[in-house]
Amino acid sequence: QLRSAKTPADTKAKLIDEVISTLDARLADVCTKHDVARVAQSCFRLGSESQRDALVQRLQPRLLDLARSHYGHFVLLAVLRHGSKAQRARMAAELAPYAVDLCAHRDGSEVVDLLWTQGASAEQRRLMYVSLWGKEFRLFKDA
Repeated sequence: QLRSAKTPADTKAKLIDEVISTLDARLADVCTKHDVARVAQSCFRLGSESQRDALVQRLQPRLLDLARSHYGHFVLLAVLRHGSKAQRARMAAELAPYAVDLCAHRDGSEVVDLLWTQGASAEQRRLMYVSLWGKEFRLFKDA
């Protein structure tokens, strides 16, 4: 019903609110499942700005786990594609320190790729780039 073009906008908004309230604190945990990840992507893509903010706020504590999840990373890709600049910046700030680990991961590398091209500011891209050089470079670059 949510993804149907025939469903009126107000009904879609009610359905999205129902999903958000039903899954509330468990949203990040259950987004690792195929069907819930698809529902979360649709809610994010079709939701209003306040609904999108509510979804991102519930996903925020588990972004790294979702980036490494086979189905969860699709939710993060939807946030990067359809989210506001502020939402992408929050995700970039949370995931930038883990760019090296995510680059080596099959699903995480897709998130880092989209984050690099669309979500990160110049400063966040620089932090991701510096993290690729290793701990020694980060420690001694100012010396």
